[in-house]
Amino acid sequence: FYAFVPPTPRVTNVSDTVVVPILALQVTLFPNFGICLGITFHHVAADASSSSHFLKSWASIAKLGGDEGFLAGGSLPFYGRPGPVRKDPIGPERSLWSRVREVKPLDEGQLQHPNLTDKVRATFVMTQADVQRLKILLLARRPTLSHVSTFTVTCAYVWICMVKSRAASSTGEDELEHFVCGADCRARFDPPTPETYFGNFITACFVTVKNSKLVGEEGFLAAAESIGEAISKRAQNEEGVLQVTTTFVSKLKEGKLKRLVGVAGSPKISFYGTDFGWGRPIKCEIISIDATGSISLSECRDSKGNIEIGLSFPRIQMDAFATIFAHGLEII
Repeated sequence: FYAFVPPTPRVTNVSDTVVVPILALQVTLFPNFGICLGITFHHVAADASSSSHFLKSWASIAKLGGDEGFLAGGSLPFYGRPGPVRKDPIGPERSLWSRVREVKPLDEGQLQHPNLTDKVRATFVMTQADVQRLKILLLARRPTLSHVSTFTVTCAYVWICMVKSRAASSTGEDELEHFVCGADCRARFDPPTPETYFGNFITACFVTVKNSKLVGEEGFLAAAESIGEAISKRAQNEEGVLQVTTTFVSKLKEGKLKRLVGVAGSPKISFYGTDFGWGRPIKCEIISIDATGSISLSECRDSKGNIEIGLSFPRIQMDAFATIFAHGLEII
């Protein structure tokens, strides 16, 4: 897919300030078939919710021939930073901004794509029936759980399949496996921030489980319980959001998260609903998972309620994952 992704403009240094390009676009024409729209954007500018809203607004304007009338009534992006400036509850020495400033800036030059000679990509589908069976299993074995959602059981099942698929590598039973997903904070500040806020407004839901638990017979239950608990107990206010995010950034900086699986995208954010007037996309891919090793999630194009799961692994691990994934769903 990298032939269809725009080359990222060069990173420059102006007056001791690193200037990183925010957005690049590329349109590739396939004669008598269609086009591919490649988009590269820097995550510092927008989270998944903001980027999806931007794309859908742009597509709708194009589809309506430039008519922006539909944007009235609250659908315009909100660029403000609401609320008074508050004192950092964590303290200036440990503030999130202080942590971020410690990160080494990018060198000048063009951002490079990762070396992918040893990786393959694949898309798996979790059907509504699969999700329902996983929920029934989880509730039967863990009836007191307060958070059982489609997102939770999907992530838990994919996570344990990923861990099992690389079991051939040297991994001790006490090795720690980490999982992180984002949670929208727009409604968690006082006063709440509009849903159309443009920018990054997410915090981390972070989970750590021993490898032995995830590869054991109750691996799915352990993963789902841990992820569900992290989501249900996620920061509920501004102070909590800052504390959680600062802790996560610190762990990343200290290199303590070597076996980390993240989530890119969300089943709630449907890029397949983006129509510029040429029809809906045939296939959407999040290519950053090649470098990060994350899971990409999105709603299926033609099967509402089903979930597309995008992965990028070495060939041997991908074959193992496919077998484990399919077999596990068959025996639920």
